[in-house]
Amino acid sequence: MKGRASHTVKGLKQFKTVIFIHLFLDILSELKDLSLLFQRDGLTLQMVSDGLQKTTLALVAMKTVPGQHLKQFLDEVGPFPGNMYSGVQLDRKQVDDDNLHKVKEKLINGFCDYVTTRFGSLDDGVFKAAATMFDLSNWPEDITDLATFGLADLETFVSHFKGILEACEDFISIQEAKREWIDLKVLVHRHFRHLQSQVLWQRLLQVQKHLIPDSIFPLVMGWVVIFHLFLLIII
Repeated sequence: MKGRASHTVKGLKQFKTVIFIHLFLDILSELKDLSLLFQRDGLTLQMVSDGLQKTTLALVAMKTVPGQHLKQFLDEVGPFPGNMYSGVQLDRKQVDDDNLHKVKEKLINGFCDYVTTRFGSLDDGVFKAAATMFDLSNWPEDITDLATFGLADLETFVSHFKGILEACEDFISIQEAKREWIDLKVLVHRHFRHLQSQVLWQRLLQVQKHLIPDSIFPLVMGWVVIFHLFLLIII
């Protein structure tokens, strides 16, 4: 037992061990903020996409600019051959800094590749269309801009759910959906802009579904399905 403890202490006095711990603290700090975002009430697809982008950029920046914890550590020990940290002499080798750079590259590139593989669809296709159309924070305040807002995304949405919509008796045509999309925008703009997006669509679907135009109703339902499936992915 004594020999094992002695070995552990020796390992903790290695410069490469301590510097890696500080790097990991910086990475975990960014991931903690992202995790807290995913747990927020009223979460939207746009918020998720923005949060992932912010975290990715923050980690990429760490490749060249040390994060808070790593910077404090490096400032205290100084450049090689500096090896004193909090009154403890560390075993520092000249190759340790280069090895840390390789570890940073591998960790950060691995995270970015994972985000792209798992969440890349948020930036295009039906996910992007849903995030734009049904997130009120994206809606323009100016009524002129609002008139054409979401039309391209509506076409993407209809194209994605074409097979389902063709079998839905409420859906008439893309032309009718565009006309009713304008009706829905006017309704929301005049009476519901004060609500969070998730609260608004849940209220309309559960309590005031008669306010949703017929051709748009299955699209709103499609957005709800997409959103809840996505929540299952990230939780």
